[in-house]
Amino acid sequence: MAMKLMTALVDVALTVCVNLDNTQRQYEAERQKAHDKRASDRLESLMSKRQELEENMDEIKNMLTYMFKSVFVHRCRDTLPEIRAICMAEIGVWMKKFHQNFLDDSYLKYIGWTLHDKVGEVRVKCLQVLQPLYASEELKGKLELFTSKFKGRIVAVTLDKEYDVAVQAVRLVISILKHHRDILTDKDCEHVYELVYSSHRAVAQAAGEFLNEHMFVPDEEAVAGIRTKQSKKRLPNTALIQDLVQFFIESELHEHGAYLVDSLIDSNEMMKDWECMTDVLLEESGPSEEALDDRQETSLIEIMVCCIGQAAMEELAVGRGPTHKILSAKEIKQVQDDKLCLTEHFIQMLPAMLDKYRADLRSWQTCCQFHGILNWTSTQLLVRKLKLAVAWMVSTKVLMSCFNVTMDQNL
Repeated sequence: MAMKLMTALVDVALTVCVNLDNTQRQYEAERQKAHDKRASDRLESLMSKRQELEENMDEIKNMLTYMFKSVFVHRCRDTLPEIRAICMAEIGVWMKKFHQNFLDDSYLKYIGWTLHDKVGEVRVKCLQVLQPLYASEELKGKLELFTSKFKGRIVAVTLDKEYDVAVQAVRLVISILKHHRDILTDKDCEHVYELVYSSHRAVAQAAGEFLNEHMFVPDEEAVAGIRTKQSKKRLPNTALIQDLVQFFIESELHEHGAYLVDSLIDSNEMMKDWECMTDVLLEESGPSEEALDDRQETSLIEIMVCCIGQAAMEELAVGRGPTHKILSAKEIKQVQDDKLCLTEHFIQMLPAMLDKYRADLRSWQTCCQFHGILNWTSTQLLVRKLKLAVAWMVSTKVLMSCFNVTMDQNL
């Protein structure tokens, strides 16, 4: 009740503040008039009103200070977590509404301290309170000292054992990245990077949004003027897909491509840019490019197959959701559209990929996984490539993949 009373008092303070500003403007406008046009009685009236409003504001501020010290300071340490959460929620309202008075380190420190609260609900509330403050262009400058003091704790909470807390912490770090980019160190960012492989989908997708903001920022100038050996212009997502492959390799979690894909596929359109992926794989590098090595090509094929699997069949990584997801009508249509787009593209490109990677057993077998995903129609070129594979392949696994394609699709 006392917290709500303080919030009501903050609203009164804001009203007085607006009236004071209006009165001050009117007073200045009247004072700047020529002497013969100036109304002295109006000047005196405005001066008297301004003085009264200033006294009212001082009185309100004194009341707020008294209530804060006598109520808030004690209740924010209350034994009941619900009371502590209410205190954090209300101080957030005060900071946003009456930032002139409350957005100061003498108040912000209470949120910073409460980030260590033993109850997850209270930690969540602290993080939620901070997010709109960091997102405000007007207010972000007042958070620099707070950020320098409590950044370590905020980053650490991204690894919180309670997933709701971790999600909110990652979202807050994204806000910090957007508005205080230089404050986050490489080590801070690496803590968040690793979360794209989390078994909890909400945490992983939040980390994916962080990756999009920090690493996968579209930049058409990065590929402007770059052409392949055959003088074909590179597609806009080329540099981003190459960065994605390098990130996947450096993470050293090469059996977890599905987790990385699931973290990014809903927030970054490059994950469904099949044309760009196959372009990177099949087109020879131009004079101003560095060619992908075997490891990078194999990793890109792995990522691409995971993207296809999720887009066409809604296959979630193990532990990320229900085995059989119930789709809405809109989601079913999206899967159908994606599947049609995939089929139209890969029915043309897969034979060329099988031909290029015929000496790479792992890539060949990975490419053959497409057959269970896409809506193939019988194509003579695909049949020829599969027959050639049977003729010279010695790998049992690859031969079985070819056999499965022919049996499943009646080729």
